[in-house]
Amino acid sequence: MYWCEGTKDKIYRRTEVVKFINSDPALVIFFLRFLAAAGVPPDDIDFRVSIHVTADIEGATRFWAELVNAPVERFRKPTIKRHNPRTTRKNLVDGYRGCLQISVRRSAELYRRIEGWAYGTMLGADAAHARLDSRSDETIRAMAARRHRLPETSAGP
Repeated sequence: MYWCEGTKDKIYRRTEVVKFINSDPALVIFFLRFLAAAGVPPDDIDFRVSIHVTADIEGATRFWAELVNAPVERFRKPTIKRHNPRTTRKNLVDGYRGCLQISVRRSAELYRRIEGWAYGTMLGADAAHARLDSRSDETIRAMAARRHRLPETSAGP
């Protein structure tokens, strides 16, 4: 789940930090349960609402605070998405609460563990080690091709 919805380290932007953002309350709770199981202390978790400027920002913040059982004071200043008048928005209804971003302080080691679990699960142990050691997409493609009989090409999917 994190590998789909969380912040990932990039070659051009090195940030080994755990940040997760989603609008689905069930996924937010699931991610918080994961953090608890991973041993993250509640005080190391920060929250921030990301929401459109035309929405009820205070109401959304109260909603998320109640959902995650944290005082509103624990929330950082919201990220406000400016309105683009050329876009037809369908999410500006009464139930719109934006997204909740969950950030973990001092999370580089946890990020590396998540990265290892993700690559190990998706590609197998050998490819995961190669990915983490070299961060080479070419190496990953070659190992995945051998393992799953995929064509060895450097072209993307």
